[in-house]
Amino acid sequence: MDKYFKPIASVRLLHDYYANKNLNAATLKPLPDTALFFKNHRMMFKKKGDHYVILQEALVETKEATITVEPFPRYLYFGINFNDTHYQLRSGLNFDPRTEKIVVETGEEENYLVSEKNIMPCWNALAISSDESMIITDKNNAVVFSSETDKKNEFDNLEPGVYKTNDRQFLKCSNCSEFEAVLIYELKETNEAQLKTITLPAGQYRWRYQVQKKYSQPEVLNLVDENEKVIFSQGNSIKEDLSVFLSDEAIPLSELSFTSLVLYNNDSIVKKFLPIPELENARFLSAEEKSLVLEAYVTI
Repeated sequence: MDKYFKPIASVRLLHDYYANKNLNAATLKPLPDTALFFKNHRMMFKKKGDHYVILQEALVETKEATITVEPFPRYLYFGINFNDTHYQLRSGLNFDPRTEKIVVETGEEENYLVSEKNIMPCWNALAISSDESMIITDKNNAVVFSSETDKKNEFDNLEPGVYKTNDRQFLKCSNCSEFEAVLIYELKETNEAQLKTITLPAGQYRWRYQVQKKYSQPEVLNLVDENEKVIFSQGNSIKEDLSVFLSDEAIPLSELSFTSLVLYNNDSIVKKFLPIPELENARFLSAEEKSLVLEAYVTI
């Protein structure tokens, strides 16, 4: 009988920073158990255009899979790397990728917006000392491990997935260290291909301009956005030849510029087309205030 590969599921990775939303640099890779599942069920996983697709071998006449999947649902695990030095700043997500991961679990929803709630510790081994007490529950709030009654190997034998202890979620995963994020895809039995969209947010930061008065000494200096998108206020400076301007509100990062910044001395233009602050110039607002600002430097 003739056979073909039919699409049964797909996922798109998007980012609000980019004009077309597509997160083209990111890579999605099945973890070993999922790769073995694909092999045993005659499935293929490949990138097609702006999304990744799972295909399964099926009969042409009946469109039924040549190897059935039982039971449903099945949880498929994928590692994600963003291949972007500034992916945390670009997304406004602050975490230590050596011990924590972005974790996304799909379910009934088709679209998922990543937030701080998706950041969680990633454990392979039991991370407690001998004198600590720990109770671990699964997503149904059932106790699956207790340090008072169970031994370490009981934890080791837990299936990969998201669990909870001390009211905080964590990911148990033994093959995730090389990745920056993990996708847990819930594959369900359906007649139509499932499409899930994962969107990373654009980080939001205040902009700060350091204006060095080297060649001119303006009387009243103002920083104005001609497009009226951003409002700047002048801050304090301990140097007479330096003026500092800080945006009143945080500004979402965007691949496309939506501002037209101009420096004025009273009503006269001093400098036009000021540069947009770059992620490389992220700084703390002050020694006391640890929120980040994006810095830009201008000389007049």
